[in-house]
Amino acid sequence: IGNSIIIDDYAHHPTEIRATLSSARQKYSDKKIVAVFLPNTYSRTKDFMDEFVNVLSEFDKAFVMDIKCDRENPLDYPNVSSDTLISKIENAEKLSIETADKLLLYKDSVICFMSCANIAPIIVTLLVLHLDISGIDFNDLHLLNIDTILVTFLVFQLEISGNDINDEHLLNINSILVTFLVSQFEISGNDINDEQ
Repeated sequence: IGNSIIIDDYAHHPTEIRATLSSARQKYSDKKIVAVFLPNTYSRTKDFMDEFVNVLSEFDKAFVMDIKCDRENPLDYPNVSSDTLISKIENAEKLSIETADKLLLYKDSVICFMSCANIAPIIVTLLVLHLDISGIDFNDLHLLNIDTILVTFLVFQLEISGNDINDEHLLNINSILVTFLVSQFEISGNDINDEQ
């Protein structure tokens, strides 16, 4: 999204989070690595509190969302919350859908969204915020679902990369995705005429 690299990972255990961080650091060694972590279950957060603190402290910045759990009662886990986790991590702060604009400060960074719960709404919110500051009008009625938001984003990316989105072949999501991927492939110096 813009100059930010977005990673959406199922990581929800400290070992998996560390693997995501390690891969991101290896591939994008010149960028800041930002965590957006949505904990799932109070019991896992309690059992691995210290490990979560250790691994999230290794990110350049860590955002933690409220624990998502439909099968456990938070009253059964006193002193276990995202706030508890955040209080133990020097570079961490709370994040929610309402405060997702904080992520706009991390342009040219790698943002790792991690959870086994549904973290897509915060990613979509970031996408919408990015498009909004890029001049897209989100009061238009046609922007009502994720598909149209993604299409709008891809069209916007194609426009700023110089492609003519009025060409007749750009009539559906598959055509738009293919055109977007081809344009990304071309600007990375690859020859799209290779038979493979």
